[in-house]
Amino acid sequence: MRLIKKLSFLVCTLMGIGLFVGCEKDDICIAGDTPKMRISFFSALDETTEKAPPQLLVVGKDQNTPVPTLSPGSSSVTEGLIPLKPNASETELYMVTNASIDSEGVVSGNIDALIITYNASPKFISKACGFIVNYENLIPVLTPDSDNWIKRIEVITPTINNETDLHVKIYH
Repeated sequence: MRLIKKLSFLVCTLMGIGLFVGCEKDDICIAGDTPKMRISFFSALDETTEKAPPQLLVVGKDQNTPVPTLSPGSSSVTEGLIPLKPNASETELYMVTNASIDSEGVVSGNIDALIITYNASPKFISKACGFIVNYENLIPVLTPDSDNWIKRIEVITPTINNETDLHVKIYH
């Protein structure tokens, strides 16, 4: 009987140690956000001068709300963060200058369509955070139209793995 009690105690102790060792230090996710693409706007005439597009509005294809990280309708935004689709190989955006929205939600202004292609690369962070997605081989393509306000696009950093580096410059 004493042997059974000692064995039971030993088994319970080892199981408790196994559970303690199996836990992660942080079951709270602190750094587990998929990074957004950082863009900056510059003058096409003087490419060293930042220039805010007038009344800028950025909306993703098939989305009903503008990208909130660019202060929708602002005339002073020279830089912003744009989320990309983590489960796709491209994201299509409509960038509108001199934007206005009527009472029915119809957007008007000078609309340029921008298609950004990339390779999505999932990265495991931790059990608490799960996966984030980094983006590699960033290629933005402007859809030509009769009145493009965007004159040129330059990729500065083709890999998106943080939100502090500038990824794309847009000249207008």
